[in-house]
Amino acid sequence: RGISSLYTSNQPLIVIDGVIYDSQDYGGSLISGNYTNPLAYIDVKDIDNITVIKDSSSTYRSKGANGVINITTARAKELGTKIDFAAYGGESFAPESLPLLNASQYRTYATELLQSAGYSASQIASLPYMSDDPANSNYYRYHNQTDWQKQAMDNNSLKNIYIKVTGGDNIAKYALALGYFSNGGVIKGTDVNRYHTRFNADLNLSRRMTA
Repeated sequence: RGISSLYTSNQPLIVIDGVIYDSQDYGGSLISGNYTNPLAYIDVKDIDNITVIKDSSSTYRSKGANGVINITTARAKELGTKIDFAAYGGESFAPESLPLLNASQYRTYATELLQSAGYSASQIASLPYMSDDPANSNYYRYHNQTDWQKQAMDNNSLKNIYIKVTGGDNIAKYALALGYFSNGGVIKGTDVNRYHTRFNADLNLSRRMTA
């Protein structure tokens, strides 16, 4: 089931605190093999319990036919105020650059290939990318030394800050969580930034009614 199916269309239904979670992937990625994790925007420290149900069509009709992942987030269990704080960081390092020819070395290599193909010295010199004359309009186009590996990849950092406050009294209990997550990918443009807020409350409206 799920992502191992032929068209990855048999995904289980995700339910968070009794509410169906939208796990659809809108749009695609330019990176081959990349897929969107529907739970990426839920902090694991907010999760109190996970229950996997093989078939729940009796409860959720056809939506639950492929199984249900039922997630319960943290709630206040004690009346006293409790503060939880967590923070960590890290560093991501780009891989070492592959040794490649620069513009001058490539022109030397190209000259040898063209000579072996039967080109004369004058024919090779007439090619626009073989000109060493700065006055030539194509000179700077073919004489730049751009390192595209450094342009595409760079070292980056990871940060995660989380705080949760729980508490309450005989009438109401609450749980408030705030968090910030940042993971800069080694490939530029693949970074992830997430701000999240979650608030759960249990109210005793009367002896027989709670909300």
